[in-house]
Amino acid sequence: MPVVALHEGILRDVPLEHISYGQDRGYGAEPAAREYSAVFLLPAPAKEAFANVCKAGRSFPGNPLYFFPR
Repeated sequence: MPVVALHEGILRDVPLEHISYGQDRGYGAEPAAREYSAVFLLPAPAKEAFANVCKAGRSFPGNPLYFFPR
């Protein structure tokens, strides 16, 4: 999954308290880039991929998943 690859690769040495997640598609990369050092746009995880990660006993980094309605 892209979010796992991002955390295990590029963000491997970045402390979790320095990482923020957002889901507002209207916010856009340009305003986010003015506020943050880097912005990564990731596709939503497929339900099957999410289930496979859970069945494998792995977890997702930080809080990259949003569920609606809660």
